[in-house]
Amino acid sequence: MNYIVATLFVCLKDAELTFNMFLSLLVHRNLLPLFRNQVPEFHLRNYVLSELIKEQFPYLYAHFKRFKLELSVLTAHWLMTLFCGYLSHKVVLAILDNFFLDGWPAIYCVSLSILNKYQQNFLSLQEFTLIASKV
Repeated sequence: MNYIVATLFVCLKDAELTFNMFLSLLVHRNLLPLFRNQVPEFHLRNYVLSELIKEQFPYLYAHFKRFKLELSVLTAHWLMTLFCGYLSHKVVLAILDNFFLDGWPAIYCVSLSILNKYQQNFLSLQEFTLIASKV
């Protein structure tokens, strides 16, 4: 939550506007369950993303499963922060803009794009610790 608020504040430079924008995310994009106990929204979003990865990148999905790598190890930072604190502010602002417009499909598209870009790198790694450290 703090990554998202900090990113909005850096961009907007106004505490009240930042609060209103974050409140808008919580209400209109149903972000609040992402931060409740046992993070129910995270589990749902991670499941959807996992199914998309399985469909779009079957070899990569199988590679991760071979090492018993839970995809949440890779995707937690992406989903819980909407990429804030993970990518540059310029890129994150474009992602947040798309999230405001399209909701979760925007986050899924970015996630799949990152995996597509680094798919060959992941497939070449033969140890769990190396895979987990690359994301």
